[in-house]
Amino acid sequence: MQLKFDGGQDKFTSVPIGVLVGSLFAIDWGYRLWGSGLVYPATTWLSVILIGFGLVSLLLAFAFPLMEKKLEFISLLASCIGFAWWVYTQIHLSPGYQTDEIAFDQYASHLLLQGINPYAHSLALAFRRYLVPPTYYTYLLSGQPVVSLSYPALSFLLYTPVMALGVHMHAALYVDAFFWMGSSVLLWFLLPSQIRWIAFLVLGFMMFDGNVFGGVTDALFMPFLILAVWKWDRFVDPTHPLLLKWMGPIMLGLAMSVKQTAWFLAPFLVLGIMMESKRSGQSWWRNPLRYIVGVAVPFLLVNVPFIVWDPIAWIQGSLLPLVSSTVPQGQGIVGLWLYDHVGNGHMEYLKLLGAFVLVLEMLLFVTYYSRFKRSWILFIPLALFWTERSLFEYLVDLLPILLVAAISVRTIIQDKVSRIPRLSKYGIGIFSSASLLVFCLSFIGGQPLKLQVTGVQTTGELGLIDSVSVHVINHENTPVSPHFTVMENTGQLPTFWLSSGPSTLLPKQAADYTLSAPNVPAMPSITNNLSVDAFTTTPATISTSADFYLPKMVTVLSPRAFNTPVKIGVPFSLTVQLRSTSGIPLHLSGVPVTLNQVMYGPNYVSTASSTINGSQAGAMAVTSITNASGQAVFTVQGQFVEPLPTFFEADIPNSGQPFGYSNIASINFVK
Repeated sequence: MQLKFDGGQDKFTSVPIGVLVGSLFAIDWGYRLWGSGLVYPATTWLSVILIGFGLVSLLLAFAFPLMEKKLEFISLLASCIGFAWWVYTQIHLSPGYQTDEIAFDQYASHLLLQGINPYAHSLALAFRRYLVPPTYYTYLLSGQPVVSLSYPALSFLLYTPVMALGVHMHAALYVDAFFWMGSSVLLWFLLPSQIRWIAFLVLGFMMFDGNVFGGVTDALFMPFLILAVWKWDRFVDPTHPLLLKWMGPIMLGLAMSVKQTAWFLAPFLVLGIMMESKRSGQSWWRNPLRYIVGVAVPFLLVNVPFIVWDPIAWIQGSLLPLVSSTVPQGQGIVGLWLYDHVGNGHMEYLKLLGAFVLVLEMLLFVTYYSRFKRSWILFIPLALFWTERSLFEYLVDLLPILLVAAISVRTIIQDKVSRIPRLSKYGIGIFSSASLLVFCLSFIGGQPLKLQVTGVQTTGELGLIDSVSVHVINHENTPVSPHFTVMENTGQLPTFWLSSGPSTLLPKQAADYTLSAPNVPAMPSITNNLSVDAFTTTPATISTSADFYLPKMVTVLSPRAFNTPVKIGVPFSLTVQLRSTSGIPLHLSGVPVTLNQVMYGPNYVSTASSTINGSQAGAMAVTSITNASGQAVFTVQGQFVEPLPTFFEADIPNSGQPFGYSNIASINFVK
């Protein structure tokens, strides 16, 4: 595509926008790969080649405009190579899976190859097999992790051929990356030449790449959905090629066999086929019925073997994300409940709100079909935005699908006078009012439990919090059994914490709980705010405490580095400056600061031998008080030549709960 702009003196210059974007992403992939060469020597070569290609491609595109299409396609291949190698390096730098969904799907494929029905078998071993941290489990409100398969069968069948060939540990990630690349290439071929450079954005944007590498398996249904919505309105056109006509419902059926996200497209597409049939003078129900059959056949072909194998297990697994009481999480409206501590905590309001909004959107789609024919796919993330689980991938991964649907359907000329049926008016009014009412009700009233963090226990030098004390009051008129977790401001819901306190709170009862972290990944950092969340199953609620944080101070030790050895017996100064977490010096006097020293061996920790402020040799936790400039000065003197460097670190003692740990300075003492 040539983008023209005024070059001055009535001359216009063309910019090859496709090559420009493709070349920039080739350079970007080269930059992302730079730095991994010490681990994978070939990476440096590829990085240099991609960066060099991007620069040369830009030069040639401006100099030889006729080469634009070839250069754009080569840029696409270069981006695919960069993406594939980036995924490979990331896998080996961080070998564990970062979601339970990809671990479960791959383990389900493993079980199937062993002749075991994955729907009827616990998948708990997948956590250990694929190194999934407990913070990435999906939890029920009871505090127990989900350990059963919760997706239709194609979610793991697509991994089975690769695993049968002997690829095991990262088979699912390799397949997901391949499907994401394939989707980007498919976009490039299906989009008009003027905008097909958007394929580079889909392949290169970190919000998409992070989902792929992070273990979100949406990449598996992406090519199926792209083909399902491409020219979907031609299904009612008798002149449209038969193969292309039936490709849409078949691809939708396969997409629905991967993940429940695709299920939400089905009612809109069926309604769209109905509207197209009415506008073309055909029976309003025959074509939708044919379309439904076209969707159902591939869906059943994939899933019927497992339905026959154990129908109850398949139904429970496939419907689990829609009907089970999993913990709320996401970037939608529920984020205000979790992180800003608003809302009344009763999750049935958000479930009902999402359902009402979805019905309202269907009514709007049918009533104002000509206006929403191109953009209806946005109805799906907008409906999920209001629910209790509005994960980021639910909100963004359908955007490439929106683009394909919007540019491939036929334009409808809006009627000058469009009479809206009275029933549609009533329906839109009723569900608009119901949605607004439920939304308001979800923010009226207090949360079921009032929580107040009363104290924390830190781990010292590790800089983590391993215990939290919380005071809880039950405002409900019924007994509740709370389950607790501790949330920090990273946005990741961690493991449920072990609690010491009454298992059941009677109405209006107050109690104190001591929460203990079950593992290291669940421990929040002392530098982050934290809040306590309490979940109950009957009723399904969430209650959150106000943010709790330690004083926002850090210490900076200077000199930051000793690049030459220091002679023993010669005193020198180490200065500790109080600073805010944003690095601003704090002029606070009278603040106690401690300085510690230690030596680290290959497999042991040893006491150092320096004196600090005239203390005994090797003394630890020597305290000094800050002056008016917020500085604490320590006089250090080496006493012996040690075989190991001495490491110094400062902190703020805070009555036995230290925080504000400084940088570490190492010193080699010599005679």
